[in-house]
Amino acid sequence: MGKRLFYSFLFLSLMTSCGGGAAVEAPSGPEEEAMERVEAIYSRVCEEYNHVDIDDISSLEALTVTMLSFDRLYLSSEFLALRRRVREVDSLYYPNAFGFFDVDHWIGGQDWDSVSFRIDTAWSDGAGGVHVRLRLTVSGSTMTLELPMAKEEGEWKICDFVWFNPYEVSEMWSMKEYVEEEHEADPD
Repeated sequence: MGKRLFYSFLFLSLMTSCGGGAAVEAPSGPEEEAMERVEAIYSRVCEEYNHVDIDDISSLEALTVTMLSFDRLYLSSEFLALRRRVREVDSLYYPNAFGFFDVDHWIGGQDWDSVSFRIDTAWSDGAGGVHVRLRLTVSGSTMTLELPMAKEEGEWKICDFVWFNPYEVSEMWSMKEYVEEEHEADPD
């Protein structure tokens, strides 16, 4: 009888862990919606980066146009407004240089051979937003990226790019600091 009970328990455990038995519906909610949105966004980002010919200037220019369209599609209005302000400051102080934007926020760098990602987790911020954490691998180097997200016009939008490699760096915070610092200085 002990063996029968053991094998029954083993069989039930295997059926449950392998997807057998009663179907369990995946929970739905803001965290899952935001994760699905990030999955869709970063699948497109990786596809674009992985199919560009980095030795062809017209291919790189096309990638730049695509990434700018991704900014308009996937970034929050607050992020885009601050980004415009940073560009205004750059045009005053650094008219012939990159200024603030010397790194592509989609991949956390300028140079790449390949780009891939894996979503780790998502959690609610308690105020209607969701944070999605992923691992982004660029040219074999893996970085942790956190994307705070909020719903705008019914769609999840990225509010910030927070990198952990190894220190926490928020692009939104960095842009705010840059604008405040540069705004105080006189361009002449």
